[in-house]
Amino acid sequence: MLGLDRVFNEVMSSVAEKYPFYDIRKEDGTVYIDLAVAGFSEEELEVYVETELLVIKGTKTLSPIVPYFKSISSRSFKKSFALGTDLEISEVTLKYGILTVKLTETVKTPKVKSFIINKLD
Repeated sequence: MLGLDRVFNEVMSSVAEKYPFYDIRKEDGTVYIDLAVAGFSEEELEVYVETELLVIKGTKTLSPIVPYFKSISSRSFKKSFALGTDLEISEVTLKYGILTVKLTETVKTPKVKSFIINKLD
């Protein structure tokens, strides 16, 4: 299964997990995942891969200032996407409240490992 297919299947199976909102697009063989993370700083965001799973985590630190009225979300989140073995992260950027993860397709060459046969007497 192609990595992009796995990403879309993951999206369809996790429709209930909507926060934060995100888009997935493909341009010239490169996959981009854009997450709306307005209000999060670079220090509050974490992007990593764990066993073919792309994990994007936002941990919001509480402000000591209590607003008079609050409707802007400041909750933490953890979003996961199945990558497969043919996609790897090539760049992560944060601009205007949008976190963009750039994934490029890689061709893995099968590794052949030879063993020496020891003669037992």
